[in-house]
Amino acid sequence: YWQIQLTPVNSFTLNGNYDKIRYIEKNASRRFDYNYGTAGATYTHRLSQRSSISLRARLSQYESVNDSLAVRNDSSTNSLSMVYTYFWSQSAQLSADVGWARTKSEVERPFLVLSISIRIKLDDQ
Repeated sequence: YWQIQLTPVNSFTLNGNYDKIRYIEKNASRRFDYNYGTAGATYTHRLSQRSSISLRARLSQYESVNDSLAVRNDSSTNSLSMVYTYFWSQSAQLSADVGWARTKSEVERPFLVLSISIRIKLDDQ
Protein backbone atom coordinates (compact mmCIF):
# COMPACT_ATOMS: atom_id res chain seq x y z
CA TYR A 1 0.00 0.00 0.00
CA TRP A 2 0.96 3.65 -0.29
CA GLN A 3 0.13 6.26 2.36
CA ILE A 4 0.72 9.98 2.65
CA GLN A 5 0.24 12.05 5.78
CA LEU A 6 -1.43 15.24 4.52
CA THR A 7 -1.53 17.01 7.89
CA PRO A 8 -0.97 15.80 11.47
CA VAL A 9 -4.62 14.59 11.57
CA ASN A 10 -5.37 13.74 7.91
CA SER A 11 -3.99 10.93 5.78
CA PHE A 12 -4.67 9.35 2.41
CA THR A 13 -4.02 5.69 1.57
CA LEU A 14 -4.05 3.75 -1.70
CA ASN A 15 -3.88 -0.01 -1.82
CA GLY A 16 -4.36 -2.79 -4.30
CA ASN A 17 -3.82 -6.45 -5.00
CA TYR A 18 -3.91 -8.76 -8.01
CA ASP A 19 -3.94 -12.58 -7.94
CA LYS A 20 -3.67 -14.81 -11.00
CA ILE A 21 -4.38 -18.38 -9.84
CA ARG A 22 -3.75 -21.37 -12.11
CA TYR A 23 -4.37 -24.98 -11.10
CA ILE A 24 -2.44 -27.87 -12.63
CA GLU A 25 -4.96 -30.64 -11.95
CA LYS A 26 -8.18 -28.78 -12.65
CA ASN A 27 -10.41 -31.75 -13.45
CA ALA A 28 -9.31 -33.89 -10.50
CA SER A 29 -9.63 -31.05 -7.97
CA ARG A 30 -12.69 -29.42 -9.58
CA ARG A 31 -10.98 -26.06 -9.20
CA PHE A 32 -10.98 -23.39 -11.88
CA ASP A 33 -8.38 -20.82 -12.85
CA TYR A 34 -9.23 -17.29 -11.80
CA ASN A 35 -7.99 -13.71 -11.65
CA TYR A 36 -8.89 -11.46 -8.73
CA GLY A 37 -7.96 -7.82 -8.28
CA THR A 38 -8.81 -5.12 -5.77
CA ALA A 39 -8.07 -1.41 -5.49
CA GLY A 40 -8.98 0.98 -2.72
CA ALA A 41 -8.57 4.54 -1.53
CA THR A 42 -9.10 5.80 2.03
CA TYR A 43 -9.14 9.31 3.44
CA THR A 44 -8.79 9.34 7.25
CA HIS A 45 -9.33 12.19 9.70
CA ARG A 46 -8.12 11.67 13.27
CA LEU A 47 -10.79 13.00 15.68
CA SER A 48 -8.73 12.44 18.83
CA GLN A 49 -5.94 10.25 20.19
CA ARG A 50 -8.40 7.35 20.37
CA SER A 51 -10.78 7.83 17.43
CA SER A 52 -10.87 8.50 13.70
CA ILE A 53 -13.35 8.69 10.85
CA SER A 54 -12.60 7.52 7.31
CA LEU A 55 -14.14 7.62 3.85
CA ARG A 56 -13.28 4.46 1.91
CA ALA A 57 -13.84 3.56 -1.76
CA ARG A 58 -13.11 0.08 -3.10
CA LEU A 59 -13.28 -1.74 -6.42
CA SER A 60 -12.85 -5.46 -7.01
CA GLN A 61 -12.93 -7.69 -10.08
CA TYR A 62 -13.17 -11.51 -10.24
CA GLU A 63 -12.83 -13.52 -13.47
CA SER A 64 -13.00 -17.30 -13.71
CA VAL A 65 -12.90 -19.51 -16.79
CA ASN A 66 -13.55 -23.23 -17.03
CA ASP A 67 -12.43 -24.23 -20.53
CA SER A 68 -13.59 -27.84 -20.24
CA LEU A 69 -17.18 -26.76 -19.49
CA ALA A 70 -16.95 -23.55 -21.53
CA VAL A 71 -18.17 -21.50 -18.55
CA ARG A 72 -17.05 -17.95 -17.74
CA ASN A 73 -17.85 -16.10 -14.52
CA ASP A 74 -17.15 -12.37 -14.14
CA SER A 75 -18.02 -10.29 -11.11
CA SER A 76 -17.23 -6.69 -10.19
CA THR A 77 -18.00 -4.83 -6.98
CA ASN A 78 -17.85 -1.11 -6.18
CA SER A 79 -18.31 0.20 -2.66
CA LEU A 80 -18.21 3.42 -0.69
CA SER A 81 -18.31 3.52 3.10
CA MET A 82 -17.84 5.76 6.12
CA VAL A 83 -15.87 4.12 8.95
CA TYR A 84 -15.63 5.18 12.59
CA THR A 85 -12.74 3.61 14.53
CA TYR A 86 -12.13 3.68 18.28
CA PHE A 87 -8.64 2.60 19.43
CA TRP A 88 -8.79 0.87 22.83
CA SER A 89 -5.08 0.16 22.82
CA GLN A 90 -2.22 -0.25 20.34
CA SER A 91 -3.40 -3.80 19.59
CA ALA A 92 -7.21 -3.52 19.96
CA GLN A 93 -9.71 -1.37 18.12
CA LEU A 94 -13.42 -1.26 17.39
CA SER A 95 -14.73 -0.17 13.98
CA ALA A 96 -18.23 0.53 12.72
CA ASP A 97 -19.01 1.31 9.12
CA VAL A 98 -21.99 2.27 7.02
CA GLY A 99 -21.95 2.35 3.28
CA TRP A 100 -23.12 1.30 -0.13
CA ALA A 101 -21.98 -1.53 -2.42
CA ARG A 102 -22.97 -2.68 -5.89
CA THR A 103 -22.04 -6.04 -7.39
CA LYS A 104 -22.51 -6.97 -11.01
CA SER A 105 -22.12 -10.63 -11.96
CA GLU A 106 -22.16 -12.20 -15.36
CA VAL A 107 -22.06 -15.94 -16.06
CA GLU A 108 -21.73 -17.28 -19.57
CA ARG A 109 -22.67 -20.90 -20.16
CA PRO A 110 -23.14 -22.69 -23.43
CA PHE A 111 -26.60 -23.83 -24.28
CA LEU A 112 -27.55 -26.85 -26.28
CA VAL A 113 -29.37 -26.38 -29.52
CA LEU A 114 -30.98 -29.51 -30.82
CA SER A 115 -31.84 -29.49 -34.45
CA ILE A 116 -33.60 -32.38 -36.08
CA SER A 117 -33.99 -32.55 -39.78
CA ILE A 118 -36.16 -35.08 -41.59
CA ARG A 119 -35.94 -35.53 -45.32
CA ILE A 120 -38.48 -37.45 -47.23
CA LYS A 121 -37.82 -38.26 -50.81
CA LEU A 122 -40.89 -38.90 -52.84
CA ASP A 123 -40.49 -40.80 -56.06
CA ASP A 124 -42.08 -39.18 -59.04
CA GLN A 125 -44.44 -41.66 -60.70
